[in-house]
Amino acid sequence: MPKEVVSYKLITDPPGPPGDVKRAIARQRGVYFVAQFEGAFKILAAMEHDSLQELQADADAYWEAGIRTETLRLVSSSQIAAPKRGSPTHCAIIRAEATADPREVLAALDGAFEGRVGADPDHEHFWYAAAVVTGRYDLLIDLGADSLGELDSIIMDELRPVPGIGRTETSTAYLPGNEIRPKPSDTSS
Repeated sequence: MPKEVVSYKLITDPPGPPGDVKRAIARQRGVYFVAQFEGAFKILAAMEHDSLQELQADADAYWEAGIRTETLRLVSSSQIAAPKRGSPTHCAIIRAEATADPREVLAALDGAFEGRVGADPDHEHFWYAAAVVTGRYDLLIDLGADSLGELDSIIMDELRPVPGIGRTETSTAYLPGNEIRPKPSDTSS
């Protein structure tokens, strides 16, 4: 049965070494991706919930553990993919303000990147995913490339010119050995 709610937790000030906090988060119910990033936030966790009530209960558990998060709830996903379902070695998570209807900007992003995604269907060298989310920013954009330089070029030359993209905030990660993708049996229930 598909989960009703997908959320992303951004942790700016972990209550301990980021690697330890990342490993503790990976053991939590519903987590399907967690990694350490550099930039506006230090850890990103992607998770699924059966309901909004479950999301709220999970938020209480994080608070009690001393983990302060900004939680973004996925409102609508790109036609290509939702963030953090895959990526090459270098990853950027970009939060973007939409200067027009966020759903229209999301469609424009899909149009801008669909040719690139089609040229690399196995996502070995390029990754794009995006969603309209709740929070201070309207969009969460996930880009991946083989190198940091290439990733920076994609952000500046291909993402930023998309009509409707306003202010952005970017965090980056080198994923090999960094990300944790728990198996369903690895998470608590």
